[in-house]
Amino acid sequence: MSSRKKSGSRVFSLAKMSFNVAADIATHKAKSFLSGKDDPVSKSQLNHRIGQEVARTLSEMKGPLMKVGQIFAQVKDVLPPEISTALGQLRQYAKPVPIEVIREQIQQSFGEVPEVLFATFEETPYRAASLGQVHRATLHTGEQMVVKVQYPNVAQDCDADLKHLRNLFRLLPLIGVDNKSLDLIFVEIEEVIRRELDYNAEADAMAEFHDFFQATDRVIVPKPYRALSSKTVITMTFEQGTSLDSVHTVRAQGRGDPEFIKILSENLLFCLAEQIFVLRKIHVDPHAGNFAVKPDGSLVMFDFGAVKELTDDAVEMFKDLVAVMFRRDIVELERLLHEKGIRKEGSPALDETFYDQWFDLFNPPFLAKTFDFTNTNLHKDALNLVKTNWKKHQAYFRPSRDTLLLDRLIVGHYWNFVHLAVEISLRDQLKSYVSFPKADVA
Repeated sequence: MSSRKKSGSRVFSLAKMSFNVAADIATHKAKSFLSGKDDPVSKSQLNHRIGQEVARTLSEMKGPLMKVGQIFAQVKDVLPPEISTALGQLRQYAKPVPIEVIREQIQQSFGEVPEVLFATFEETPYRAASLGQVHRATLHTGEQMVVKVQYPNVAQDCDADLKHLRNLFRLLPLIGVDNKSLDLIFVEIEEVIRRELDYNAEADAMAEFHDFFQATDRVIVPKPYRALSSKTVITMTFEQGTSLDSVHTVRAQGRGDPEFIKILSENLLFCLAEQIFVLRKIHVDPHAGNFAVKPDGSLVMFDFGAVKELTDDAVEMFKDLVAVMFRRDIVELERLLHEKGIRKEGSPALDETFYDQWFDLFNPPFLAKTFDFTNTNLHKDALNLVKTNWKKHQAYFRPSRDTLLLDRLIVGHYWNFVHLAVEISLRDQLKSYVSFPKADVA
């Protein structure tokens, strides 16, 4: 299929999605007007249909829009829960493109085909993802490398895709979604997506993470090879390991050495905490496909396109919010949320009846001696609270750009711990980074 036909097909699919969503909303509004009431069951069914329509279309789009949907799925307080749940089912599955296309992309960047640039270059992809695919290669000096090559026309598709998605989001305030919150999230996501398309920026981020974690053997990051990297190609050192996805599968079957899983999980938590509190730059694409595991339980990180720099103010505010949550200090929590702009201006104060349920959910995993991720219902309880209080959240809260992708990182790794089915002391691992109540610290 030519790039023009492919682009036209994408435009048609996105336009059809927007039309179907608009028609569903109009039908619901007409029925509500005629009946004189907005039936909650009918509205939930509407949100479910919208979620399914958007998720189905984005799953067909692949590329940047897949990632947009995944990020929105984790912003639980902005979209209706039925839509967030549908978007949460999105997964990245990409068919590799022919080797001739990859060869042409490399030649455009460096003036030579890969067979000349490298001593060996494997035609069969080592891995395929939403924006590009990876091939193993060997330098003429004998070093083992991998070469990540961006698919053609991804950047061009991105501009049109984001424009159509923006048009869709203009419909969502009709079902009660806060318009300012949508705009804030969209701007942040658009910035991340555009950064992911610039492989020079990704190579810079990879080099920074490589240098940062070089002092420890707990986390390993490939090193970019600048001479054969460009805006659409990254060549990097090859790091062997078992995919974290595979470890998840082993754990789902009730297998795996508990001590190895504990070491791996502690390294994962170390990696997370070091990014947030020390490096203050975070790898915000935390699905298991972006990690591998060495035999000693050390962690290998991949894919540094989606990276977010945290300001000192954002990190300190995050630490303060965690500390007041542990203390169950509602007055100080309200003050901090207003200061950060997370609480909407002019909205009334919320009392312990509202906050206590969140304290009861949030605090035990961190304050207990250990927390067992094997049979936790934490995510289900959180989703039920969101469903119960979604309208109140819309009226009282809006997301913060500073913490939006930080939230995505934390939620993503929560699921990694759940799939690892590990029992671990979060408190012992985190007490050097955040302040715990003195009475609870061993």
